[in-house]
Amino acid sequence: MGKSKRIEDAKESGAETLSLVDQGLKSWPSELGELQAVRSLSVARNKLQQLSDAVSDFPPQLEIFTAFDNNLSTVPQCFPQIKNLWSLNLRRATTRLQTSHPGWGCQKLRTLDISCNLIAGLRPNFFFLKIAQLKLLRMLCLRDIELTTLPETIAQLTDLTELFLQGNKHVYLPLALGLCVSLRNPTAKLRLAFYPLHDRYVPKMKEGRLETLLDWLKSSEHEIFLEEEVERMSKKMKN
Repeated sequence: MGKSKRIEDAKESGAETLSLVDQGLKSWPSELGELQAVRSLSVARNKLQQLSDAVSDFPPQLEIFTAFDNNLSTVPQCFPQIKNLWSLNLRRATTRLQTSHPGWGCQKLRTLDISCNLIAGLRPNFFFLKIAQLKLLRMLCLRDIELTTLPETIAQLTDLTELFLQGNKHVYLPLALGLCVSLRNPTAKLRLAFYPLHDRYVPKMKEGRLETLLDWLKSSEHEIFLEEEVERMSKKMKN
């Protein structure tokens, strides 16, 4: 079924979910703005280089937007105007994602995935000032973006329960991470991929508990530096 047929069917049926995955899209279909009932939209695995900058070109009730595996150059400025948007997935969506773009101001976002992107001019402190404004954020996925520093502002995300950092070879974890009360939730997840190099931390790694990591961070005098020496640390942990 072609993309035009799918859009027309969704319009006639009042569908709340629309998938335009693998439709060979090269430009944004402006008729998507006519879909009054659609709450979940996926344009993943297409050839999109840009999304519309007009909020009227998006479904007015849009809550969940997925655009992974595209070739976007930026985030639309109109994103903050999509008032109900709470989930945004841009994994592998772009090679030139700009962290200074105003499109990051989606105040209702609860889940954000920008993993596996080469982020142009990534300035962690500036970028996380933007992220820290997303007060309702619960899940943040930053895998494979060449991140080197997790700024102290991460502690401002008081609802954060899932944080994914895999694939970033050199990352500093701030002590403020230990102050994130929400990460102490029994269901909280923190994925690092690499073990801390600090030898005195090895015994605690055996316990494998997120709360242990947060307690250690909170009481530590220095930030933890993570590096790709998994084999060496694994041997230590087995001894």
